[in-house]
Amino acid sequence: MVAFLVGCGGGETSYDGTYKMVLKQDEKEMTLTLELNPDNTFVGTNSNRKGKVNGKWKFEGDELVCTGKVDNSSNEDITIKFNKDSLAAKWFGSNDKNFLDDFLKEEGAEPPVFEKIK
Repeated sequence: MVAFLVGCGGGETSYDGTYKMVLKQDEKEMTLTLELNPDNTFVGTNSNRKGKVNGKWKFEGDELVCTGKVDNSSNEDITIKFNKDSLAAKWFGSNDKNFLDDFLKEEGAEPPVFEKIK
């Protein structure tokens, strides 16, 4: 499962920094970390996968949208979307598969939320 999330800034709010989200499903746990840079680039890591996602982030309405590639490869595109105010994840995965769908299938599951740690 690939998942990363990113934040950007506008006005008085700065979204650059480091974000972390922990996903727990059954016995499995995964930590996603995003580093958002002021130049609208980002780097994302997943505790369950080798490699990094490198790409760009931008705002689309109330969402912060990150798009990139795993280790700059041409075969694995990753998209990450989250609410810029609540930091609740809306999409992460490949362009045609939202891995949040599997997570949210569990009864009572709430969308995971990123935490700004730096």
